[in-house]
Amino acid sequence: MQGIKIILLFIALMLTGSNMIYAHEDTALNSALEKMTQSVVTNNPQEYIRHTSPRLIIVMGGEENALKLFKESLSTLRDVHNITIDTVINYNKLDVIKLETISFKFIPQIMVTSVADTEESILIVTNVLAIKENVSPEWKFIDTNFVGDEEIDIMIPEFKDKVKIPRLAEEPLILPKKEVQKVLQNMLNFLDESLKQKPAVIDYP
Repeated sequence: MQGIKIILLFIALMLTGSNMIYAHEDTALNSALEKMTQSVVTNNPQEYIRHTSPRLIIVMGGEENALKLFKESLSTLRDVHNITIDTVINYNKLDVIKLETISFKFIPQIMVTSVADTEESILIVTNVLAIKENVSPEWKFIDTNFVGDEEIDIMIPEFKDKVKIPRLAEEPLILPKKEVQKVLQNMLNFLDESLKQKPAVIDYP
């Protein structure tokens, strides 16, 4: 299926373009990621914004405006497109990288959604950036697929000319619900194989 190939290609580019290696366990990051993920599944924008990077909130015009935009986004998904979020899978196996005053890692994320009154599911692949300021113990998150390059340069000047963020330009993958588990397993297997082929080297200028 062409859609699956396109998504797998995107994920491969995400892995190979960011100089990542296998992750060490980070309980603080894992806990924050789980809470952020649950806020998406349970449609809780207030909790979601608690785990959103202040860097993104500033670009969005402050916490009040960011909360409004998140609520509108979730409402449009549910009320206009009749889509519900069933589950979110985080491929949290890449290593944390330190760069200047921040620590960060990319987390490929697969969101499984259902379309009301149909037998279809939609798989949405996103690229979540976990980021921690070195002066803070808290991990926060940015969904980089919905932030333009100019905004990234403003939010994270540390990345300029050092870290390139891959973009997902294709449409989400629509498939019958009965095929979801098989496709997800294929994606996860592909990610595991891609990581095995990665050199364990981090090279920043």
